[in-house]
Amino acid sequence: MRRLLLLIVAITWTQSIYASAEGDCLDGNTCLVTSDAYSGPVRLFCVDAPPVSNAIGKQAWAALNREYHGTVRILMDSKDNGLPIAEFIRDDGWNLGLQLIRS
Repeated sequence: MRRLLLLIVAITWTQSIYASAEGDCLDGNTCLVTSDAYSGPVRLFCVDAPPVSNAIGKQAWAALNREYHGTVRILMDSKDNGLPIAEFIRDDGWNLGLQLIRS
C-alpha cells in the first residue's frame, strides 16, 4: 500500500515556481534554474537535443541560451533520472520549448 501511495504522489507531483532565467544552459535541453523553491538543472518538457559535442547539439545549446532570459514560470510535473522536467512559460504565454521547436 505504501508503494502505491508513493507512486501516486510521484505521478501527480506538480510544482509551479517563478525563476530567474539568465541564459545559463548546460546543453540544448537542460537549463539551470534559480529560485527560492528550487535551484538546479531542469530539463525542458518534450525537447530532446543531441550532446553539445555534436555540431547540431552546439546549435541547440546556442539557440536555448539565446531564448532563455527574463523571469519564467516553471511548471515541473515529472522527473527523468532525478532531474525535474518542466515547461518554461512567461506571463505573456510564451513557451520556451515551443519557441525552440519553431526556430
